[in-house]
Amino acid sequence: MLYYLLVPLAKDHILFNVFRYLTFRSFMALISALVISLIVGPWLIRRLRRMQHGSETLREDTPAHHRTGKKGTPTMGGVIILCAILGSTFLWANLANRYVWVAMLAIAGYGLVGMWDDWTKIRTKRGIPARAKLAAQGMDAGGGSPQELAATIRAETARWSEVVRRQNIKPE
Repeated sequence: MLYYLLVPLAKDHILFNVFRYLTFRSFMALISALVISLIVGPWLIRRLRRMQHGSETLREDTPAHHRTGKKGTPTMGGVIILCAILGSTFLWANLANRYVWVAMLAIAGYGLVGMWDDWTKIRTKRGIPARAKLAAQGMDAGGGSPQELAATIRAETARWSEVVRRQNIKPE
């Protein structure tokens, strides 16, 4: 979002030219993600602890030395990470780049699977079965079905083959 607001100003002031550089925007996204997590984190942790109502979601096979460190840790803490990543990406990325959207949708998809697992863990004391979790994660990465993944691979292969042909690149 800031990319579209600040890059056009580079025509008027050379100072704004820095917003064209991916390295600068990456560093600013890092700083923004840190600030977002520090602002959202404490509030969200308190809220998640209230939602959990003091119930523990530790598995029974958790080692004893690990139980003491995990006791009282709220479930769904990954929401903080998702807010930080997606928020800073919206602020600093070039949203016209489709690969940015692919990465954001993949991160959001995996985050939703994690939230589903944690929510189920809060309600039933057990997470979703490993098979269901892996199936959901596979659907996110593959675009929904093996056929859609195969179609995407065919389309990308044809696209990049055309680029290689046009540039007259010869395989070694």
